[in-house]
Amino acid sequence: MYWAPRSVDGGEQIAEKTQLLWLGTRQQLTNLTISQLHLVTAASSSAAETVSTASNFGVIFDSQLTMSAHISAVCQTGFFQLRQQRTIRRSLTPDSTCALVQAFASCCMDYCSSLLAGVADVHLHRLQSVQNAAARLVSGARRHDHITPIPATLHWLPVHERVTFKTVVLVWKCLHDVAPRYLVDLCVPTAATAGRRQSRSAVSGALMVPWTRTSTGQCNFAVYDPRTWN
Repeated sequence: MYWAPRSVDGGEQIAEKTQLLWLGTRQQLTNLTISQLHLVTAASSSAAETVSTASNFGVIFDSQLTMSAHISAVCQTGFFQLRQQRTIRRSLTPDSTCALVQAFASCCMDYCSSLLAGVADVHLHRLQSVQNAAARLVSGARRHDHITPIPATLHWLPVHERVTFKTVVLVWKCLHDVAPRYLVDLCVPTAATAGRRQSRSAVSGALMVPWTRTSTGQCNFAVYDPRTWN
């Protein structure tokens, strides 16, 4: 269960500013019978209804953590920005166009992109279509031109590699103690584990990877990020 309370203004009820999002597999969500969260305060009592998606710091979470709703919102914003810039493309130099695309479209794709680690390829392909459209806008390529070499000439990583890069950078920050402590504590070097200090993984600087048996657990920061780093 994910409970997202929002700020309360004046006399508005807490329930009107609260979202209740159940998290689980499709089978687990089907068996749920609770559709309300009862909130009791000193002044009154109310009920908050469940929602299918909830936004937190600009990231949209869905009940199964597929990130599909968030990616849809990012794609919508990205294509909107590209349409706006296409109207003035002829008045800009290639460098200016590239700077605008990076500032307004690429930044939307990169925001909290490490949360997309482990997301199904079918969703990442939608983000790749945004990057492909951006590359065509910058390079002046036509709609049916082969797109694969164009991002490489612009020194743009494909979307799935951008996610991997952001993930590894976050692990690097953890290892150098410049990340939040709750993340640093999840990146445990093998060399710091008793009984494994002389192993080859310890010598190579590998991290401990906790065992998990679920697909959702595979996307956990404590599992996915150390494995990607290794």
